[in-house]
Amino acid sequence: MAQWKRVTRLSPCPICKKTDWCLISPDRSAVICPRIEEGSTRYVEGSGNLHILRVTKEWMDEKHIPRTIKPLPEHNEVLAIRARNWITKCERNNTEELSKKLCVSEESLKLLNLGWLDNSNSWIFPMLRKRDRLIGIRVRPRNGKKFAIKGSRNGLFVPNNFPDKGVVYICEGESDTAALLTCGLNAVGRPSCNSGDRLLAELLVNHEAVICMDRDGVGRKGALSLVDYLKCHIQDVRILEPPEKYNDMREWLHGEGKKQVYSTAIQVYG
Repeated sequence: MAQWKRVTRLSPCPICKKTDWCLISPDRSAVICPRIEEGSTRYVEGSGNLHILRVTKEWMDEKHIPRTIKPLPEHNEVLAIRARNWITKCERNNTEELSKKLCVSEESLKLLNLGWLDNSNSWIFPMLRKRDRLIGIRVRPRNGKKFAIKGSRNGLFVPNNFPDKGVVYICEGESDTAALLTCGLNAVGRPSCNSGDRLLAELLVNHEAVICMDRDGVGRKGALSLVDYLKCHIQDVRILEPPEKYNDMREWLHGEGKKQVYSTAIQVYG
């Protein structure tokens, strides 16, 4: 890719029409566009989606089967009705129990619309697209073995106080999201360290993002991959890693307290 040229205002990307990030091959037979997957033949690690514009000798061995990207899931009203019912059934003692178990504030759990599932003695968290489209429900039993309600699609954990703009901290899972909300930070959670990229790009179009990276190998790889994806879709993206003795944000909160986590986190854009 050394001889590939970056797009410019005079020569924008023929795929997304933007004037930054994308690359064009020397003979203009192919484009690497990190923004648009639809119609590409494959993903080039660390660069973007390969689009063949014209089959030349260089591309003879490529499998010219354009990828089709599934549309993002729509609001599921059936699950939404169930979620609203379970949220109203969540008593103070249910919230207090999980708050103590996770070492996060009760208020942070309420912001994530914590619910209670009586028949299995489990907590539930709505999973959203944008701020108000419920696409799934995560169940968290007392034994900690999480799963999703049948018919769910993986979505984001978006708090009720999500801002219209500004810096947002991206976490892995509902418990780390609650941890950063406890610290007074604007946070959103993705379902795992390697999912939710497109949902985040859609939600954070007017925001700057800080990806809170777990210290394990999988978490680190997932965070770096998300940086590559989001940098072409939102205003700015950076990384926050907990101190070496902590694996994730919740451990950091438990170890050093919310004031220390908050003061360190805000310095990323300080």
